[in-house]
Amino acid sequence: MTSTMNMTTKKIDFKITKNTASDVTFEADLPEIIEKNIAVRRSSQRTNKLIIYNKDNMAAAPTIYFLHTDGTHSTTDTDRVVPVRWDYSYIGENDSAADEAAKVFAEEKYDNLITLSMVDAPKLKVGQHVNVIADGVVYPTILTGREDDQVTKLIFGNIRMSLIKQLKGRG
Repeated sequence: MTSTMNMTTKKIDFKITKNTASDVTFEADLPEIIEKNIAVRRSSQRTNKLIIYNKDNMAAAPTIYFLHTDGTHSTTDTDRVVPVRWDYSYIGENDSAADEAAKVFAEEKYDNLITLSMVDAPKLKVGQHVNVIADGVVYPTILTGREDDQVTKLIFGNIRMSLIKQLKGRG
């Protein structure tokens, strides 16, 4: 991200660029991690069954995708998230139903708050994709904050629990 002062409009212009840094993996159970906190929000209000229609051929049978409990999705109706919250989508003749399902189901991907405290934390950029492995489970997440002190605290995910607590009057 870069910023410049635009004197003619008396505004600060921000330019946000795509983060092209490669993915990083942290194993949260290793001794380098002094403290870890993982909170994953599994919303039962999100779409977990998607019916996809071809808008160019409405007579064709729709493709149905199901979100599974492990975060994957497929057209197989096994081990899926319940209760069922369905939605529908339309794609064109040349569009991929699998890509549409991935886009709809990806909304929950970063719905977590993961904090890792460590000494000598690597320099990561905000927005960088990270895989955190804890107790044998891989959590795909994204770096959203960093607190540097004697110990560095890396903050991942899109849930800001402290803000939510303050808004609800519990903070």
